[in-house]
Amino acid sequence: MKITNLRTIIVNIPLSKPIKWSFGIRKGTSTVIVFIETDEGITGIGETKAPYSSKVLQTAINEMKPILINEDPFDIERIKKKLLATGLLWCPDYAVFVISGIEIALWDIIGKCLKKPIYELIGGKYREKVSFAAYIFIDEPKKVAEEALKYVEQGFSTIKLKVGINPEKDIEMVKEVRNVVGNDIKIRVDANQAWSPGTAIKVIKKMEKYDLEYVEQPVHKDDIDGMKRIRMSVSTPIAVNEGVYTIQDALNFIKKEAADIIVTDIHNPGGISECKKLCAIAEAADIPVVMHSGAELGIGLATMLHIIASTSNFIYANDTHYPLLSDDIIKEKFSFKKGSLELTTNPGLGVTIDEGKLELYTKGEIYSPFMDKSNAKWIPTSLRF
Repeated sequence: MKITNLRTIIVNIPLSKPIKWSFGIRKGTSTVIVFIETDEGITGIGETKAPYSSKVLQTAINEMKPILINEDPFDIERIKKKLLATGLLWCPDYAVFVISGIEIALWDIIGKCLKKPIYELIGGKYREKVSFAAYIFIDEPKKVAEEALKYVEQGFSTIKLKVGINPEKDIEMVKEVRNVVGNDIKIRVDANQAWSPGTAIKVIKKMEKYDLEYVEQPVHKDDIDGMKRIRMSVSTPIAVNEGVYTIQDALNFIKKEAADIIVTDIHNPGGISECKKLCAIAEAADIPVVMHSGAELGIGLATMLHIIASTSNFIYANDTHYPLLSDDIIKEKFSFKKGSLELTTNPGLGVTIDEGKLELYTKGEIYSPFMDKSNAKWIPTSLRF
């Protein structure tokens, strides 16, 4: 089998309502959908998204087409090395998004060719279903608590709260949610690098009476020493996310003993294979992993399911924006049952494109998760001291 073509398209889907976090207000999600065609009539699909510009990412992926033509899609490690040799090696934090969309499509081809779901090819079925956390963004504490209760009534047993704009409101928000959902529901918070070590220690200690599951990325992604200082100063487990993209990042955090949990991603490591490697490194250090979400569509969510299902150290509920999307471009839309999703037995990723929805959502605004475009003077709040 040989690769004959690569094509991409940007898809823009609005959220059901705008969501607020420490770096801006997000109204929708834009992703790059990757199609890789073969001489045997099998087409693989992948999804990737940029933290910066979708158009720049799409251009970078399209530049890889000459590298892919005539390659065997089964030769994933060889293809990744060739892609890095184009110069992507020199910008690893961007290379991962280019490679991940391509690599996911290659795995989809392999699964379709072998008539097997991807999880059966990367470790087998460790778990029958995958649990997820309800994802709630910054708002007035009572509104957040009301939303949390609705998710609990739907069967979600873990609540993830965005924090990082106002420490006192953050504490009040956690308090309100705990009072409403009771003691049996897990609560985690994510500051998205908004705090300094001093602020983080102070705020986390005040939140600890509300029994947090963990605190995610409290300080700047490069502040490994700050993460370790926080971890040594509080009782709540500390999770790293933005600080760990690649397998090398994971190894550095583990060596420094700077995190209790690694929140990884289908894109940040560079696709399925690299994510599995990262999870194996974490497992060797007895560190659990959690799957991060960047508002992926159904293709991305399907990819997450295959990795989580086949990897033992995903012991917590995982992140997803999927309930916040207004629509999707796949025919087999996901439906959560008590906060969980069951696995597909379909080959490859197990999802197919709805061509009508694909055409519909190639139009309109390209969304960014950053900034507040309605406020020209907006800058992210920094609480460092």
